[in-house]
Amino acid sequence: MLTPPKNTETTAVLLTLFRNDLHIAVPSVETDLIDEGVMNSLVFANLIVRLEERFGIIVPLDSIEIDQLRSISSMASLIDSLQFSA
Repeated sequence: MLTPPKNTETTAVLLTLFRNDLHIAVPSVETDLIDEGVMNSLVFANLIVRLEERFGIIVPLDSIEIDQLRSISSMASLIDSLQFSA
């Protein structure tokens, strides 16, 4: 199975999205947003909509793992994978 290249642009866009759209300062791309209490159900729903709009993807909620949305780094990998497989 092919693996999408690591995309630092995706990471940068995610950091900007969190800062500007969600008004959340993320200290590190590896910060666990769920364990840190940053990601609640309202933020999660808003995030999914913004990811789909910004990246032109559909986040398959029925087949992704919550670990794929725990950090900016894991989200970037998920997004890159979804874009790569489209």
